Amino acid sequence: MKKKKSFFKRHIIAIVFLLLVAVYSAYSTYTKEQTLKSLQSISQERLETIRSLKDEVSQLESSLEQINTPEFIERYAREKFKMVHPHEVFFQMIYEENEDDE
Repeated sequence: MKKKKSFFKRHIIAIVFLLLVAVYSAYSTYTKEQTLKSLQSISQERLETIRSLKDEVSQLESSLEQINTPEFIERYAREKFKMVHPHEVFFQMIYEENEDDE
């Protein structure tokens, strides 16, 4: 009489294959989740960078609007280049060092 093989012995190849597929699937899912978390953190950082750059651009645009006003140009010319209005006189005191004082 023939001996009946057990279920595991008859289907060992299928069981091993299913176990390998399950392990590969779990590993693949884990690595994909890790990649997704990494990409989400990078995305969040870049969104924060974009927000800060947009804020900086808006500040620079408002500064540019102020710079293009005649009042700013006049004030800057007076401070930086010592310019005056017509009919005004600019005096600059120049002190010379005497060589005899040494």
